[in-house]
Amino acid sequence: ITETGKLARLVSKFKPEVGIFACTTQDYVVDNYKPTEVSPPLDSGGPDMIAAAVSEAKRSKIVKVGHKIVVVHSINEESGEESNVMKIVNIE
Repeated sequence: ITETGKLARLVSKFKPEVGIFACTTQDYVVDNYKPTEVSPPLDSGGPDMIAAAVSEAKRSKIVKVGHKIVVVHSINEESGEESNVMKIVNIE
């Protein structure tokens, strides 16, 4: 989940064996994103963003019920107070 795509680009440099699925509300991030997969811009932001991202990943058949995924998102990207958050989410 990203405002700028920065965190997803940083993770992709390590070439993980799993796919990277980036979700954003920003059109320009979708247009400039190159790693594995990027969703169309999502309508919701804030706390519902994880649920919207999971729904989009399920709709795109990237994840299935029973999978576990790692959700990484930044808060206040591009500021001096940037903070990264990581959560493990069970797909239901």
